[in-house]
Amino acid sequence: MPPVDNVLRCPACRKAYRVRNRAADKPAVCPACGLSLEPAASPPVEPALRLKDEPEVPREIPVRLGRYRIDGEIARGGMGVVYKGRQEGLDRVVAIKMLLGGAHATPEMRQRFHREARAAARLRHPGIVPIHEVGEYNGLPFFSMDYIEGKSLEDLLAEGPMPFETGARILRDTARAVQHAHDEGILHRDLKPGNILLDRAGNPHVTDFGLAKDIGSRSMLSVTGDVMGTPAFMSPEQAMGNVHDVDFRTDVYALGAILYRMLTGKPPFEGPTIAATLLKVVNDYTAEPTRLNAAAPPELSAICMKALEKEKKDRYASAAAFADDLDRYLQGEPVTAKPLPAWACLRRALRRQRHVVIAAGSVAAAALAALAAILLLTGRSELDLIESNLAKPALRLAALGALLDGLETFDERDRALALARAAVAAGRDEASRERAYARPSAALADAYASHLSIPTPERLRLRLVRILADLRHRPAVPQMLGLLGSSSPAERLEAVRFFRAVPDLRAFQPLGALVADRACGTEAREAIKALYVERVITPFNAAAGGTSQAIAALGEAMAARQREAESIVGPSAAREGPRDPLEAVAARLRTGDVRTRMQAAWELGLTKDPRAREPLARALADPDDGVARMAAAALGDVGAAGERDRLVAQLRHERAGVRRNAAYLLGRIGDASIRPDLEAAYRDEQDREVRYAMEDALVTLR
Repeated sequence: MPPVDNVLRCPACRKAYRVRNRAADKPAVCPACGLSLEPAASPPVEPALRLKDEPEVPREIPVRLGRYRIDGEIARGGMGVVYKGRQEGLDRVVAIKMLLGGAHATPEMRQRFHREARAAARLRHPGIVPIHEVGEYNGLPFFSMDYIEGKSLEDLLAEGPMPFETGARILRDTARAVQHAHDEGILHRDLKPGNILLDRAGNPHVTDFGLAKDIGSRSMLSVTGDVMGTPAFMSPEQAMGNVHDVDFRTDVYALGAILYRMLTGKPPFEGPTIAATLLKVVNDYTAEPTRLNAAAPPELSAICMKALEKEKKDRYASAAAFADDLDRYLQGEPVTAKPLPAWACLRRALRRQRHVVIAAGSVAAAALAALAAILLLTGRSELDLIESNLAKPALRLAALGALLDGLETFDERDRALALARAAVAAGRDEASRERAYARPSAALADAYASHLSIPTPERLRLRLVRILADLRHRPAVPQMLGLLGSSSPAERLEAVRFFRAVPDLRAFQPLGALVADRACGTEAREAIKALYVERVITPFNAAAGGTSQAIAALGEAMAARQREAESIVGPSAAREGPRDPLEAVAARLRTGDVRTRMQAAWELGLTKDPRAREPLARALADPDDGVARMAAAALGDVGAAGERDRLVAQLRHERAGVRRNAAYLLGRIGDASIRPDLEAAYRDEQDREVRYAMEDALVTLR
């Protein structure tokens, strides 16, 4: 099929391009402005993607470049063209970038091209596309690099909005890759969605170092007055052509501009021409993302606005700091960036509308004075306004933010707390909950806990559990007990961490059932220790003045144990039972109820006594899986090497729980001679949880 030409025009610079074989759902982007091209009624004034000082060259695709076979064209930019190829000998699929113009390219173009290759070749990071070879074939400079099979971030954003968490993760990983480049002295200077490639797993890879600057170089390739970069994602210092004022925080600004595009669907500044866009970048303030998209998380909006500060000193000090704040958001922790105060928002809003303000300054002043007079005469307070706005859907989110931000400052504090509790409990949509969780308050713990009973995205649920744990909110214990049995590993882990912060006897048995869980077993053991300390050790602290009461309680517990033993084996046998404390505990492990057996297994593990191995090894086949898991954890603490043969035999036990515990313990033994038995059992195993345990053991035995 012959190639199909589409004539498109940039709405900013008005350049027209002939784009071949463009998919209907894939937008074309102007290489100079970064804006989407629009259909043009007239023929193109320039060949496709050609700069004004660039020699016009034929569009034929070469068949071969040295030892590379060319399979097709991937993309074409202002300075080079990228082909997909295969490196013969290694049979490796690569991307090959070749300088446009070939032998007719200007010396400056060649120098820039080689600078890009040198800059990228110095960098070795999973998030940066690596360079394999730099060369020249028949006068055509080129370099080869990894072929990233997937889409660019630009393509992904053009398909529609992406989940905020996905965008934050992509940009966090991108920022860490950029930080690696900065650590090597390389400044990118042209970060934008089109220069971030996403592989099939969704991992970002930074590419196109064509405008990169080596901080340690004295090259005069860029001189004062050059405007280098893509206008829509360019920092103010770049827009002004202050080359010597450009530093690593310039890339931080670009990262903030990309985040702005993710949150709002548009770059921070747009204009009808390149010059108009650059003037806005230098002089104007953009609206906060939450004003353009009410669903945007306030934390991401604050991170974005901090990165987009006009003054470099007000931005994040490094790409790593930007990445760390994004990571805090993803982990549900407070971010360091703070929302703009009201006075700053007002100042920026006035600056955005300064032509209106200048024209109507006296009218505005009179209106403000009249508004103040009305408030004074009616006696309405700020809380009155907040309460009325909470009932208005369009203003509810802003009113909730104002209420929570000033919760400790209102004169009518009781009224403010009552309003806040009601608003938080009633605000069950994601945007309201994001705002409510941004600044947790102990006074609102009950309102937060009410959200546990409603359907909610896992990210928000995990964040809510962390808040309740930080607040030590004991009334939430019943709901947290339910989360210990969740099918989500992340929810089980956060529930376990809650009980580390809030020990409760009701959690003892479900925590014991999780001690061998691959997702939260270590945390479960720590939670049980915290419970043991609070319920056993702390009452005997003489400084607390509770020793006598604790001894009395212990005596009553021992009497209850005696009565329990007599009910099982008879009064005489109970009185003539073992005198050795360890044997007494082992007897409880054999004869008690589920909770008693689990407690006994835990106590035997604490002894570290080799004599505890035999009763614990027998308990690995206990009918209750929670007791068996606790016995496995305890046997691992005592030392399971003496039970090696028994454990190998249990790899073929009929019960999956027994096989899982055996694999767990064989991994803890660390004897490499066990590996063949484990591998054979792994090949035959069908249960997924047992296979996980066997995989962990095999990794340990390498």
